[in-house]
Amino acid sequence: MLDSAAIGKKIKEFRVSVGLTQEGLAERLGITFQQVQRFEKGTTKVNLSRLQQLAEILEVPVSAFFAESPNTVYNLTNEELRLLEAFKQVPKHVRGSVLDVVENMAVKKP
Repeated sequence: MLDSAAIGKKIKEFRVSVGLTQEGLAERLGITFQQVQRFEKGTTKVNLSRLQQLAEILEVPVSAFFAESPNTVYNLTNEELRLLEAFKQVPKHVRGSVLDVVENMAVKKP
């Protein structure tokens, strides 16, 4: 059984991480901001088609609403999550080179 409150908490977490207000998210979903509030509080269940819409808008996989997400565990920013998701799509034989490029671009602290 899905926990509406846990899903609502993740909706809010992801909404904040991409810099959207409840009003902004509501507008993109075509609903009222009060409905977004009810989703986030867990008082209204989110159906799967709406969850898919939310995932697209919030730039997360649908699975992020159901399991412990990396952002919850490690407190990653949306950009860091996007980088990790993209890196996972890079063929394994190329990942070392991609990692080298990113490390070389990083500002080194003394």
